[in-house]
Amino acid sequence: MNLKPNIRLFTFSILILLLAGGCSKEYHVCESADEEDSRWPWNITAEWNQQSVNFDFRITSDSDQLAVDFLAPSEETIEAILSDGGNSELNFLQSSSGDTNKLFVRNQSIFDESYPMHELIIIYFDAADSGAAVYSISENESESSEDYTGMIHFTFNSLDYSLSLSSQSLYNLDSTKSVTLNGSVNMETTQLIAENSISVPLTSDQTTTTIILNPSGEYFRLTDDGSGVPDEAQGIWEVTDTTAKTLSIIETYEDWELGETVTDTLSITYTFEADLLTFSQEKDPCAGYTDNSECFEQFELNFGLSENSITALSLTSTMIFTKTSSGKQRQIAGSQPAYWFGKTTFFKDLK
Repeated sequence: MNLKPNIRLFTFSILILLLAGGCSKEYHVCESADEEDSRWPWNITAEWNQQSVNFDFRITSDSDQLAVDFLAPSEETIEAILSDGGNSELNFLQSSSGDTNKLFVRNQSIFDESYPMHELIIIYFDAADSGAAVYSISENESESSEDYTGMIHFTFNSLDYSLSLSSQSLYNLDSTKSVTLNGSVNMETTQLIAENSISVPLTSDQTTTTIILNPSGEYFRLTDDGSGVPDEAQGIWEVTDTTAKTLSIIETYEDWELGETVTDTLSITYTFEADLLTFSQEKDPCAGYTDNSECFEQFELNFGLSENSITALSLTSTMIFTKTSSGKQRQIAGSQPAYWFGKTTFFKDLK
């Protein structure tokens, strides 16, 4: 399979439409926050911190094959022991095939670039039992890597994407230093059955998001995606149906890509237990693509699937929050830059 290592995952958006009806503002004002009523889950008014975000895709394929999660670390590890001291654990695997087969094993996802970076590349042609290998250590992005090379023996199972090495050594240019490799790694996989809709999870990079649901109906969100520029948004919120458990929000933020202020409206299903609030939303993973064929092609790359094999695709996103305080009040004034919830696509254009 041909993979594009620069696929970058966008963090997914959850935003919500404020619908008419629901509990009246007079009810919010007059009732005590200590009382509970079937019309309104009052304890939902709080400051909530994001605990996790999960994407659950349902894929229908025209053939039996494995879908992989390239962002998920292996439960097993290949240990790299350096002759001059120190070692590293490699627990991310990726493979590609074509005229030349390649295996990539790293101490981080192939989509990440944090340092020090340790990477093993194995190149082989026919039988997957031996090949030329390079072990590289990069301390930072500005200096060249320290490389160890040689031929090694290995076992690679292309059916379950697992790689094993036993006491294989590579050497630097003048053979004064070496690295010895031992262990196994694999990829998280889900078996697809032809013409069946199968649930396939996808690991995502985590953001840090805080939302505030004030009893007055005001809403505030602060998201840190690691870029150094926190995203903020404000709006209004309401539980519109306590039986169907539907929560609605209108959120306004500044979209820096569009260069304009944007208001998004969506509806979310929620569950609320003690100090856990869960948002769940059905999304169209192909929103923003020209057509389904372009969308399916992108996700075939994301999941390592055969070309033109996806026939249907859907997505459910789940975000879990933990409560930090109840009845939180925060003065909200002025529009603040934000775009986290407002995105409708999940992967950047790779072209």
